[in-house]
Amino acid sequence: MRIVAALVASCTLLVGGAATAAPAKDALLLGDSVLATLGWSNEGLRLLEDRHPFILRAVSCQRLVTEGCTGRSRSSALRIMRQERGRFTRAVVVATGYNDYNDGRFPQAVRRFHEEAVAQGVWLVWVNYREAGNVRDKSAVFNATLRRLQPELPRLVVVDWNDLSRGQRSWWGPDQIHLYDEGAVAMARAIADAISALPADFPA
Repeated sequence: MRIVAALVASCTLLVGGAATAAPAKDALLLGDSVLATLGWSNEGLRLLEDRHPFILRAVSCQRLVTEGCTGRSRSSALRIMRQERGRFTRAVVVATGYNDYNDGRFPQAVRRFHEEAVAQGVWLVWVNYREAGNVRDKSAVFNATLRRLQPELPRLVVVDWNDLSRGQRSWWGPDQIHLYDEGAVAMARAIADAISALPADFPA
């Protein structure tokens, strides 16, 4: 039931024996194993689906613009975004990057996502990174990069997950990154709030 609820947006409906494309959703959610926890949270799924119908494409070891670290994550998040073009109308939500390296390529990855969002006519909503556990230093660099790039990328909206989650010990497992159900619900609410707050028109 949980998996079906999470993936229903990516299915095809059969009506009278004929395949009919499902109506476009508000948002595409791209994530690694952190966001994938949302797929196991019935409350989080319902909260987000009620406010903004979505497609969830989250898989462990996903990376932003390069192949992930397992066979299941061979497609990068950017490649998936391109594959899903036309199936969502409002925003792409990027909640992945924990498996990327801090090798200086993160700024270019953000710019490539922004270019694709402009090409697809959607907003780019980026969930920033927990500065905790074994990704603390890398996350701090990535978050600083998002703050620096935001003024020059007009469709980039950053959800300050690092700030929202600070001190919320009941949200996390032992690694301080991956979510318990309470944290998954909180992330769903933060994403829904960000989509609701998007302006009706894009910046000039």
